[in-house]
Amino acid sequence: MRITSLAEVILASIQRTINVQHRIPANTNPTKSSGYLTLFNVKLGYPELIVVLGSIPVEKKKKYLEISMEKAERLFLHPEHVSSFQSRDGINKWGGAIRVRWEEDDEIYEYIISFSGLTEAMDEAAVLDAVEKLGLIDDLVLDQIVSASNNDCYRQLVALEN
Repeated sequence: MRITSLAEVILASIQRTINVQHRIPANTNPTKSSGYLTLFNVKLGYPELIVVLGSIPVEKKKKYLEISMEKAERLFLHPEHVSSFQSRDGINKWGGAIRVRWEEDDEIYEYIISFSGLTEAMDEAAVLDAVEKLGLIDDLVLDQIVSASNNDCYRQLVALEN
């Protein structure tokens, strides 16, 4: 799958999450509705694509961009981790990036997918929901990520969709 196609599908999924986030009781700020998606190519060692979703308030643009990239870069520096939540500090380092790996046409792809602009839990929930729907994450890794962050937003998002 081309990176731009991947980004389009993930952005569409994140937008669907944003559209229903007001129905998720665990979401502490359902008014947030934009952010940056970072697709970090692990093989290359840098972000391959950064895309804006929605209309980010001017005063938040730099912050959201920096956080989205920081999450991805930090996860890259921790190859033993599957989620940026595993190395968060709750001050300057946040959850919301995950590592995915898949095989297509005899080639292995590994990316870190990061989003920043919603709450920390919703950033992670939106990305998890997108990659789960695309089949880019297995259930064991998904459960590991959700358990590590105790992400009730993701659990409630899945319950809404069922």
